[in-house]
Amino acid sequence: MIKICHLSSVHIYQDTRILYKECSSLGKKYDTHLIAVNDVPKIINNVKVHPFPKFKSRFLRIIFAPLIMLFKARQINAEVYHIHDPELILTAIILKILFKKKIVFDVHEHIKKHFHSKPYHIPSFVLKLITFAYSFIENHLLNKFDLIVTATPLIKEEIIAFNKNVIAINNYPIIEEVKLQEEKIKESNSVCYVGAITEDRGIKIILNVLSLNDKFKLKLVGKFVSQELESEVKNMNSWDKVEYYGFKNRQEIYKIMNESFAGLIVLKKIYNYANSFPNKMFEYMLAGIPIIASDFPLWKKILKDVDCAIFVNPENPEDIMNAIIYLKDNPEIAKRMGKAGQEKVLKDYNWNSEERNLFEKYQELIGVDK
Repeated sequence: MIKICHLSSVHIYQDTRILYKECSSLGKKYDTHLIAVNDVPKIINNVKVHPFPKFKSRFLRIIFAPLIMLFKARQINAEVYHIHDPELILTAIILKILFKKKIVFDVHEHIKKHFHSKPYHIPSFVLKLITFAYSFIENHLLNKFDLIVTATPLIKEEIIAFNKNVIAINNYPIIEEVKLQEEKIKESNSVCYVGAITEDRGIKIILNVLSLNDKFKLKLVGKFVSQELESEVKNMNSWDKVEYYGFKNRQEIYKIMNESFAGLIVLKKIYNYANSFPNKMFEYMLAGIPIIASDFPLWKKILKDVDCAIFVNPENPEDIMNAIIYLKDNPEIAKRMGKAGQEKVLKDYNWNSEERNLFEKYQELIGVDK
């Protein structure tokens, strides 16, 4: 059986796109391996997960992770290597040139603009050097990849100038994960947020929103990006209105969503967020709850024919609270919006079509019979 191996020195092994979507799908047809941040070997959904260290220093990771990953990748000796981080580009190129392997680059976001929207401060001259270095990579190395996979069509259009063999695989939800609930009015006074917990993803704004009205609570699922942010947020006045779950598995996440009357996705106005297809938007829809979302033009375009969301200014707590109050005060409308979103996901915005596209591209790449 053809052996393929996904590589990430940045993402934890439970990353939804990497493990539960791409690797789990490919594991149905190929001997699939994943090397990602993880302590011990394990097998999940027929995917063999291999450990990779978590670096305390970002600088040390950038320096040493590509070398460690090359060593681990060679031990697996796959026919195809699929990387998920820009810092592993040289690792992939070495695997191709020296060891004649097929290589795939999964571009999750607009990379150069991502450097300028990092939550930590980078001196301007360093940003210029990083941008120059990645421009060199775009012009001279991206065409070496046998396939490039992007997380949105917009990223695909930006990448296609450097490599014609590119496909967009959208972050649509896996409908089989959810046991669909009977449509009913949500009696809960809780809204939910599920995902990585960072300032740019709106956690402080959400707590400021809660301080405007004593009636509502937040069900919060995910991991804080840092201990400093966690401590800061837990010291905010409205933290007592938060039910914090930490990391939960896929089934538990959908149960928590179903216990909420709306899902929040009020990300700040940053390029990569405004031009993304966020997992959680579609997962809220699949769970059958209405969405309160940042008023990004792309998101409005995606959902323009689906009456399932209220769009708000993500940096205006009053705007967000007004949307929460409206949905709570109009339960029939909220129920109808949740049903509309769910029906759209079941019909169009689901992983089944993306899985087929991924299979087709891998089939072309490998060039063997199914």
